[in-house]
Amino acid sequence: MAHHHDSDVVAAHLESKAAHGLHQQGSGPGHVDPLLHDIKVNLEKIQHKLKLHPHTEKELQELAEQINAIDAKRVDNHFTVNGKIPAGQAVLSDLLANCYALLEGLRVQSKSD
Repeated sequence: MAHHHDSDVVAAHLESKAAHGLHQQGSGPGHVDPLLHDIKVNLEKIQHKLKLHPHTEKELQELAEQINAIDAKRVDNHFTVNGKIPAGQAVLSDLLANCYALLEGLRVQSKSD
């Protein structure tokens, strides 16, 4: 009987380790669910464009519209897919906030030039 119990303990331990490993992979810093990959890529592209200088007012307006269009996809501050909230919300929120901050900085700078 003890042998059977030991194997159950080992099996439970291995399942726990596997689940823990999956949890770590799925929610590690910077992880974004594949369902949100396109949004992440688009925000990264916008962020990159914002870091390039100089910008015309028209370019800034176009980038602002792109950022706003992405922001409008959020429901209660979350990017959802089929009613679910996939992993990566913090990463996308940080990217979005950074895009807004860069945009605002560039607008202030363009007004002072």
